Amino acid sequence: MKVDTVKTFPALIGVQNTKYIAYILVFLSMMLASQYLTFNYSVSFFLSGIITYIFIYFSENERDDVYFSFGVETCSALPFLFSVIMKYF
Repeated sequence: MKVDTVKTFPALIGVQNTKYIAYILVFLSMMLASQYLTFNYSVSFFLSGIITYIFIYFSENERDDVYFSFGVETCSALPFLFSVIMKYF
């Protein structure tokens, strides 16, 4: 964040406020998923939302890029992974 030339949300409004916005957006997406998806898909989306909350909570400026590049970005594929696991097990 300190060496980046691009103005990001953490640089503009602060890390903690960016975390609050992320919590709200993940919560809204989980609520929309529970409304519009079938039960199995909404459960898999809810489980990935919980893991996303954990990643958001433990995100700090001092974390490596691997944490954000691999850990946080993989949360977008977690609903598919959970739905496959629930389908076959």
